[in-house]
Amino acid sequence: TGRDDGAERSAEGRRITWISVAVNILLTAMQVVVGTLAHSQSLIADAMHTLTDIVADGFVLYANRKGAEAADAEHPYGHGRYETAASLLLGALLAATGGGILLTAADRLAHLGDLPPVGVAALWAALFTLGAKEALFRYMLGTAERLRSPMLVANAWHARADALSSLVVAAGVGGALLGFNFA
Repeated sequence: TGRDDGAERSAEGRRITWISVAVNILLTAMQVVVGTLAHSQSLIADAMHTLTDIVADGFVLYANRKGAEAADAEHPYGHGRYETAASLLLGALLAATGGGILLTAADRLAHLGDLPPVGVAALWAALFTLGAKEALFRYMLGTAERLRSPMLVANAWHARADALSSLVVAAGVGGALLGFNFA
């Protein structure tokens, strides 16, 4: 029945989102620890980007729960607009995160002489994060497309943005390890 399909869809949306929460918590912790020990401010900034995914996942979980509620007198067509609003919020969060990373990078470029040497562990952490985020993106996108959920698609693309951010971090750390501190 339609009600059972909606309940299954909601449960699957929650499951994929909780998987994302778990991956993002582990990655954030690893990035902060390795970034601190390896003197990699870019890896720590990437950890803050990953942390925003946990916040985004919270929005998704809330919207998923509210969107699954049955139609009532005030919402005769159901609560599906929660999913649309969450998609918009995810896009805004992604834009704000990108702006924050850009400002942090500009500040670091202005103070290149004050930067300690970066450890090679930062490169490995960035590459590991890149692989984990790309795998999470593909898994989430496949589920989102199967469920035809714009909100879950937006959340998947947020994971892809983190993967691309980690690619930039890996390139920058690699450049710094080769002696190009501005990288």
